[in-house]
Amino acid sequence: MKGGMIMFKKIGAILLTIFISLTLASCINTSGIPKFAQDKIKTDFLNYLHSYGNYDFVEEDMKILKHYATFGGTYILKMSRDSIDTIHEIIIEDKVLLFEDTNTPVVWKNGKFYELSEAYFAGVLSMKNVEELEAIFSKVEHVQKVTFNNIDSSSKNYLPNGIDSQYNIGSCNHEFDENKYIFFYAHTYNELVSNIEKYKDSNLFGFERYKEQFINLQNEYDDNFFNDNILTFYYKEEPGILPNYTHSITRKKDTLTLNINVVSYGAISDAMSVWKEINTIKKADINGVKEIKLDIRGVYFPSSSFTFMLKDEYVRRLYMNGFTKGDFNKVHGIKEIELYKWGFMIDLKFKTPITQEQLSNLVTYLEDNPYIESVGYQGTDYVRVSILTTFYDKFTSNALVAEDFLSEEVITNYQITIKPLNHTPFGGITFIINYPSSIRHKIVMYDVLNKYSKFFVIEDWMEWKGAK
Repeated sequence: MKGGMIMFKKIGAILLTIFISLTLASCINTSGIPKFAQDKIKTDFLNYLHSYGNYDFVEEDMKILKHYATFGGTYILKMSRDSIDTIHEIIIEDKVLLFEDTNTPVVWKNGKFYELSEAYFAGVLSMKNVEELEAIFSKVEHVQKVTFNNIDSSSKNYLPNGIDSQYNIGSCNHEFDENKYIFFYAHTYNELVSNIEKYKDSNLFGFERYKEQFINLQNEYDDNFFNDNILTFYYKEEPGILPNYTHSITRKKDTLTLNINVVSYGAISDAMSVWKEINTIKKADINGVKEIKLDIRGVYFPSSSFTFMLKDEYVRRLYMNGFTKGDFNKVHGIKEIELYKWGFMIDLKFKTPITQEQLSNLVTYLEDNPYIESVGYQGTDYVRVSILTTFYDKFTSNALVAEDFLSEEVITNYQITIKPLNHTPFGGITFIINYPSSIRHKIVMYDVLNKYSKFFVIEDWMEWKGAK
């Protein structure tokens, strides 16, 4: 009997071990990410962060926070990285994907990470995948947009088309400071009147001119309006031309948030500006809401290009032969390149002043001359032209003569002598990237630095790691 009990206990222990192992394996299978793949994902994501200069994270920081879905060998994940605690959205075609913060999901496939929109445009995700993700995110993120009516906005003429599909959030201020802006909401007519009384004597910039219109709000609305609606009011001064606009009103559980975007382009530090937003919301759309808050988000537009200046020893190559996109084929994500260089300026001086008719005939000849890039100043005493940069060697060695780019007939008829203007050749290359975003911009830029830094002057304008 005793031996049987021991045997039973051993069998029980074995079964328990098997059960635990199966349970753990089941959890891994349920998440859809095998253990070996989790380790690879963490390593690849750390490399991804480092690829655009984010060296604040180390291996120990890498965590898979959420696994949303898997499409074949493509994983949709939320990883540990920097984040701003404010509602964010990603727009792909006509799909709007909402998230609780700016740490939005990433896509991992074949050892490479993509941001969501980039994965779609690169063909890693299909529209069917995006539609499935839209349904998943709406359940997991617990964020939804609330319909509102923007009845008064001072920013409409300052915003470009498509602004909401382009911006990135750089900062967020959740705090309320009455010295900088006014924000209130009214559920009833009495609340509206009370807030008007509270803020009517505000000393914010420009408010004195708006005061009469502000007070008149109590005449524009009544109890009947507030039977079905609430009203939000926002007024802010800025130390520059920084448009403030209502990006969205969102709900997360029982909290409603007015999301104001402050656009950073066109800022002028000595030009004050003021921005006003009045919105109304149907009460039926916000049943159960217990709190209404304000998020002011600083937003900016991702650059689609960056420029590096060439080292002196590569300027001649730029002037003589140029560079092509193929010269940088080790870097992925470059759409095209543009070359920047300053042409060689030459004054064509006449021994005696010429007539207007002669000048007109000469300019026609110069504009058709294949050796001349452009014609500048046109006078009866001299004409200024820019010649091809392929004259680099002769120009820099002071060996250039008029016969190199003008016909003997023109030189003789106009009695031309040339005077090259002082010029130190320099130039650079502008890289235009695919799928512009703040992260993609950094990734391509750092890739160029790491693989082609021998060409460029970089030490004086930025600090970077890893380039050799």
